[in-house]
Amino acid sequence: MVTPEEDAPLIQAAVALAEKSDVVIAFLGGNEYTAKEAYFNSGIGDRDSIDPVGQQNELMQALKATGVPVVLALKHRRTLSFVTLDACASAILDCWELSERGHEAIAQILFGQVNPSGKLPVTVPRSVGQLPAYYSQKNINFKKGYLFTKSTPLYPFGFGLSYTRFAYGNLKIENWGSARDVDVTVCFDVTNTGDRAGKEVCQLYVRDVIGSVTRPAKELKDFVKVELKPGETRALRFKLTTDKLAFTGMDMKWTAEPGDIEVLVGGSSQEGLKGSFRLTLGPSDK
Repeated sequence: MVTPEEDAPLIQAAVALAEKSDVVIAFLGGNEYTAKEAYFNSGIGDRDSIDPVGQQNELMQALKATGVPVVLALKHRRTLSFVTLDACASAILDCWELSERGHEAIAQILFGQVNPSGKLPVTVPRSVGQLPAYYSQKNINFKKGYLFTKSTPLYPFGFGLSYTRFAYGNLKIENWGSARDVDVTVCFDVTNTGDRAGKEVCQLYVRDVIGSVTRPAKELKDFVKVELKPGETRALRFKLTTDKLAFTGMDMKWTAEPGDIEVLVGGSSQEGLKGSFRLTLGPSDK
């Protein structure tokens, strides 16, 4: 690994180039050498930290100090804690490990030829101390706080921006059913409020408020990607059926239970329209 002393002149050279530029595109993150599974003594690969390797934080801080906008293309093979990089970047393109034509895809997005529409398939933690970090934990896990940082993730599951914006409205929950025969339709509108066409991944999450066994804080039950022109509004609907609300109960049987169900519809697991409905006992359950 390169030492801080060896990196110092390289960071200074990068700063000198940035000061002559209108915008900086910084490719940081990790590769196959910094994110792999260890196997025996000759195959070292595991790390006890999820922070960026080396002086990447120091490089981003130095680039930010120039006052030039910095766009971060973050390439990595596993979840990283990039709080410092996030604070220094004007925008982040989270690339993960791309295919052979990945750099072509990056260029098309950076130059606006493609409007990005991807959403995070993981939760991005602030530090290793927040692990395990996933959106569907037990609700009590989200009630604990930390002394010197927020308890919320840096970016939640399902989060993602594009070059336009979307707004949700008119949430309606129809056809309430029983635990024996769930037939619920979640209706809502999504509008492209920006000035260019774009695609949005609309997501449906539910929470079983009280169950015979402890239930997750929320669960993703459906999603759909829609393409909208500037100013266009689309009416969408999700269907909730028995199999989507069922779980393994105390009797080890797969079943849906009567009770209150909370609903979240939006662009990530932490933002959107909220509603609720109640499943009742079916005729054969009474």
